[in-house]
Amino acid sequence: MTTNQKLWSKTVLSSYNYLKRLCDSIDKLIENTAVNSYYSFSYKNGENSIANISKKIINLSNRKIDYINLKVLTEKALKDMPKEQAKLLVLKFIHKIPIQTICNLSNISKRSAYRKLEQAIMAFMLVLSRYGYSAEKFELDYSGDPFVSSIYKLIKRSNFVLEEKAEVITNDSVFNKYINELMASAI
Repeated sequence: MTTNQKLWSKTVLSSYNYLKRLCDSIDKLIENTAVNSYYSFSYKNGENSIANISKKIINLSNRKIDYINLKVLTEKALKDMPKEQAKLLVLKFIHKIPIQTICNLSNISKRSAYRKLEQAIMAFMLVLSRYGYSAEKFELDYSGDPFVSSIYKLIKRSNFVLEEKAEVITNDSVFNKYINELMASAI
């Protein structure tokens, strides 16, 4: 397995929590775009032409489909791997439980927790690979997505080691920034 596959696995797990909210936001944007197009339509205004509004709605719908697929892929991969490893990934990446708390809950040393976490990530990578999701496939499907690629770049830049509190703040700030950009593009 490649380093990029590991990075994409962590990206998928780290972005999971935000996917439902992103889909809900996209639904609202689609609705607002459609409703507002009625009031702002002008034959002279090419930006609000039916074709441009339709393209905007189709692009938003395609983004939502990508997020739904990523969410389903994550859930299926977690379900298809050993329960103990899946639980560890859920605690660390989805619930964002600090490693020290995981150690206390599991009654294991920090070193054991990191070793088990590494093994769980490798198992997750293998499951994704069985589904045909290599680093190249993720690059092709998600490197152009502003939200997912931001998390990927953040994880890559941090070289796999994020401060516990900084991870939550940074992921939330990436999410909020993306939502604001999404909203601005729909106006």
